[in-house]
Amino acid sequence: MLAVTLVLSACTLPSIGIFTGENSISGSDASGSDVSSQTYEPSQRTSYTEDETGAEIINGVVSGGEIVENPWTSTVSGGDGKPDVKRSKENKYENISVPTWFEHYDGLYFFVDCYHDQIVYNDNLRDPIYMWKVMDDNLVRPHTIAFDGEIYMVDDTDENKIIAYRKISNNDGSIYFERIQEFVDMGERPHYIVYDDESGRFFAWSSKSGQMWVFKHSKDKTGVFLDESYNIPALNGVYVRSFVFIEDKVYFVSGTGGNCTIFEATADTFDVIREIPVAPEIGGMVQITKIEDYFYITVSTSLYGEPELKDIIRTDSLEHLQVGQYESLYERLIGDFPGTPYNITHVDGKWCLTVHREGLGSPVVYFEVKDNEIVNVGTYY
Repeated sequence: MLAVTLVLSACTLPSIGIFTGENSISGSDASGSDVSSQTYEPSQRTSYTEDETGAEIINGVVSGGEIVENPWTSTVSGGDGKPDVKRSKENKYENISVPTWFEHYDGLYFFVDCYHDQIVYNDNLRDPIYMWKVMDDNLVRPHTIAFDGEIYMVDDTDENKIIAYRKISNNDGSIYFERIQEFVDMGERPHYIVYDDESGRFFAWSSKSGQMWVFKHSKDKTGVFLDESYNIPALNGVYVRSFVFIEDKVYFVSGTGGNCTIFEATADTFDVIREIPVAPEIGGMVQITKIEDYFYITVSTSLYGEPELKDIIRTDSLEHLQVGQYESLYERLIGDFPGTPYNITHVDGKWCLTVHREGLGSPVVYFEVKDNEIVNVGTYY
């Protein structure tokens, strides 16, 4: 279904088991021991319809609605009888506090500045952070931002909302972002949004309630509407931070509160097929990214929430993770600049890793990979 995500190029998954029937698995792990067949409760799909105006309220979920005023912009008099214009706020912080996402969309760079409860943007990476503009600072612990060429979507994580924006241009060439829609009651802690160009849909994941929300453009192209949602029983109550599409499968990272496994599901129905065991010390994963022949995996904590086990690792097969057959890249990429690796994106031809360092300023580590060798390592900010 999905060939490409924001951070993952299309690839072939290593052989990690044999599909033997509806929602059942069999095979062996990396140590050669048998993996027991198991049947999973199928996902529960809800389909929504868009009315002629593009505004509809279903079960408390707003898919449409009126423009919301921007408390993060200011209105400035145009002078000489010219109309007033809106301006984005200047960022009031000198550093990013816990960056969770870094991207380059439509000529602008974006930081999701999670612990400052905001998203900031700029047209270059030379200006200090305090010179960046505020896209929105009326958020609570946002994590990701996605863009389809017209609409930006953001997860307002601790408010359990997903918000849609448009970029607005003033006559003088300045810009600001208008919050055009709020989708409320989006499960528990929506945490990860990607846009899939092939299907023309946004996919948003609620990290603690096991729910996937799928959005499409409205008929008049002025916004988006909730097209369908999936409730995945096996992931309800597990803190799963992200997912990744690989060909016709979707993989949910191992999370705290779970069985120390990566969940493999069908990409069209989100029915769990099987679980891929991982070692407990890497059980609190953040994200999986495929780069050339390796899976790069960021780890926030152990399965039991131990932050000192933070790491970034890579392996050529997911089935090797249970027996510790992986390479730690922490010293190579982060070294003496301590912090928790989080999400990887692909920006301007480089792989960019956000790193958490509360209170001290948090960098983006960039690197390139050529023939599976890591080269040209550096940092932004």
